[in-house]
Amino acid sequence: MNTNTSEGKDTVAGIAFLILAVISGSLFMVFSRKSSSHFKTMEITYISAMLGMVTFNIINIIRHIIHNDLNEYFAPFFNLKNIIGFVFLAIISTVIATGMNNYALSKIQTSTSSAFSGLSTIVTITIGVFIGNEKLYPFHFIGITLIIIRMIGVSYIAIKKDRLKN
Repeated sequence: MNTNTSEGKDTVAGIAFLILAVISGSLFMVFSRKSSSHFKTMEITYISAMLGMVTFNIINIIRHIIHNDLNEYFAPFFNLKNIIGFVFLAIISTVIATGMNNYALSKIQTSTSSAFSGLSTIVTITIGVFIGNEKLYPFHFIGITLIIIRMIGVSYIAIKKDRLKN
């Protein structure tokens, strides 16, 4: 069973990046929800996309300077496969997905939105199986089951709270 990791071994860097990703995602959801009372959904999406673009381009430029190959900075723009990937990430991933997430956060609680964010994991696994011909392992089923239980649990609690208010 090869999952394209470090031969199935945990690495300190991998765990650290996973923790940072969870913290970053949580902070994004909280601040996006808070910002939704002052800004429109697309304004929040635009600002977060621009901040990401500037931050990661600065990191990339610094990396190229350190490796003394700054002339390679623009090389990806001369490959059609890269351009297709950039357009997909810019339009589908950033504008549509982040915009929808920001819209949801402006309408529902962060905890509810967070519970349903697990759907993206289920969709990713499903696409990997049907399009990428990847195999499903028991840990996939366990993860999918836990995500669905969380979604049902959060929805149940929200409905129960709503009934108590009325």
